[in-house]
Amino acid sequence: MKNLLFTVFFSLLVFPTHAQVQGAVSCSDIRDNNGAIVVSDMTDNGVVRACVVTPDSVQVDIYSIRLCTESPSLSNYESVCDAIFSDASGRMIEASVSAGPASLLEDASFSEGTYSHAVLLFAGEYAVKHSDRFDSPLKGFGGVSGEYCSTRSGRATESDGASYVSCSNNSLPAEYFVEIAARRIGSPACGGYDPNPSGQVNICMLETPTTESAEGDAANYIFVVQEFSTPVQITPASQEIRADMRLTDMMGIEDTEHSDPSEGYVSYFLNGVEFSATVR
Repeated sequence: MKNLLFTVFFSLLVFPTHAQVQGAVSCSDIRDNNGAIVVSDMTDNGVVRACVVTPDSVQVDIYSIRLCTESPSLSNYESVCDAIFSDASGRMIEASVSAGPASLLEDASFSEGTYSHAVLLFAGEYAVKHSDRFDSPLKGFGGVSGEYCSTRSGRATESDGASYVSCSNNSLPAEYFVEIAARRIGSPACGGYDPNPSGQVNICMLETPTTESAEGDAANYIFVVQEFSTPVQITPASQEIRADMRLTDMMGIEDTEHSDPSEGYVSYFLNGVEFSATVR
């Protein structure tokens, strides 16, 4: 067995329902001198105005991260892929701006060879905590507007049609809100995307670790396969490896009130997760 000699980045578009915010301006680039997001400078496609931001904190249950010597499927990934991390019960990890990346493991080793794919299996429910300020009032949960909007305590899917945030004219403490992934009606359980230079990504909404979710049902698991643009070569040299979940501009702040004053609202949606395996 030889230790890993490469860096793998999982920087994944997990929820294609929010593909519209991909390419949106970074919230950091449109803040005023008070640190408030300038609403009029958010990217506006006529339906949603949005910007992307690093959330204050994220909690995710991870089941498996694997490297594969061939293209894996739901039925064979456990046999054709070597585990970087595996826990059948799931391990909750938390990454935050204040504490930094969440470590999954400190050391791992693999057989020499060429790895063409990586697999990530995690829970279809994940918790997000974030507070932000805007230069003009936005409408949040319950139709209440304010310049300060923070995630509230609760759980929902996007189709539930309610904002994940509460807004006020005074600063609000953020609480963890649980977002629930679901397979949309009329959409396949699996879909391919190419969100970053690392390679093509295929994402599946699952009922069990090996079976797809039905249309309209919540996804208990999210299964991700990344095909590397350049296959990973494991050599005889030996080094230390770390695997982390880290926070980036992976959350979309989306406002629909300007296009739909009666039903629209601002909400925060996690658009992806980023994992890395790094050798030192």
